[in-house]
This record gives sequence, C-alpha cells and structure tokens, in this order.
Amino acid sequence: TQQAVTDPPIVMTSFANGVRLLSYPNNSQKGRVFVRVRFGKGYRDIPADRMTPAWAGEIALMPSGIGTLDQEALDRLTGDRQINVGFNIDDDAFELGGETTASDLPDELKLIAAKLAHPGWDPNPVKRARAAALAGQESMRSSPEGILSRDLQALLRDGDARWATPTPDEIRQLTPEAFRAFWEPRLATGPIEVEVFGDADEKAIVEAVRTTLGALPPRKDA
Repeated sequence: TQQAVTDPPIVMTSFANGVRLLSYPNNSQKGRVFVRVRFGKGYRDIPADRMTPAWAGEIALMPSGIGTLDQEALDRLTGDRQINVGFNIDDDAFELGGETTASDLPDELKLIAAKLAHPGWDPNPVKRARAAALAGQESMRSSPEGILSRDLQALLRDGDARWATPTPDEIRQLTPEAFRAFWEPRLATGPIEVEVFGDADEKAIVEAVRTTLGALPPRKDA
C-alpha cells in the first residue's frame, strides 16, 4: 500500500512483511541517492547500567562481513561501484545506510538486506577494534581535552553506560564471541523502516526495496 505523507511529497509504501519505505525522489543533488535502513530500538535496547559490546558496533559490525564474505571480499565485489554501508546507533533505532546512485541502489539494498539476514562474524575486526580502543586510552589520558572527550558524554547523562567510554579492563573483555552474542539478535529483530531520498525514479525505488528488504521473512519484535 502507498500513501503521501507530507509536502514535500514523501511517499510511504508498506510491504507485506512489515517493512515500511519512505521515499522522496528529487534531483537536488544530481546522481546522488541516500539510503538509510532503521531497525530495532537503538539506544533503548542497550542496558544503561553496565558496559556492553555496543561501543564496538560502529567500528566492527560492518567490517565483520556478510555470510562467508569478509570485508576484503566485499570490497572486491563493490570496489568499482558507488556502494557503501555504514552503521550507526540512534536514540530509537539502529541504522545501516550510505550514499549510492540510482543504478547501484538495488545492490546497495541487497547488501543491507543480506547483512540483516545473514551477517558474517569475522573475528579480526573485533580484535582490531579492541587494539585500537586500548591504544586510544593512552592518548586520551595525556591531555585535559582527551579526558573531556573520554568522560563528558557519560557525565552529562548521569553516568549512563551507553554513552560511557569503556575502561581498559572493559575493552580487554571484548571478544568476538561476546560481540556476536550481543549483536546477532539485534540484527535479526525489530521492525524495518527504509528511507530512500535522492535522484532516482519512484517506481524503481519501490521495486528495489520490494525485491530486497521487502522480500525478507517477517521479523520478530525487538
């Protein structure tokens, strides 16, 4: 089903599996299409009273791969095309997305759908995230600006662990197994909302979502 949402003319399309698409074709930035896929509950789904592997998500989740393909294999598949996917945590949703083109949009969405349905769990990005975080601790301790950067967000939120910087001991506790145990159920649950804005045809956008995220099995509530 489809309905116009607002002016400018954003159109909402609902698919049978529960996926919802918000699309806004426009050529204000010629050749550029912006994709964002929101799922789950974001920070609302992360414990506030203890440190979790959530802090490593933005660093290691996408580089952990898809299925049996690690990041290097994915780079070979997409290296000569405008296809990229980043990960972000918002207050009320987890987000996968990036910038692409109209011709690469179907495969951009296919990549995101595959990440949700068949995530890979290469341990090396997690190990690199742990090593980088431990190295960063040294530099943060070396100046007032570093200490402020390390502590301010949690102090502004009354010590909420979701915005705290992990301590060296907490960083060392991050393992590939713990990372997967935390993120695997979150990738698999919660409603999906797709946002596609930019220089692409409306019918082509709907068809690209229908055959990718719109073709996934219905998801359980987060």
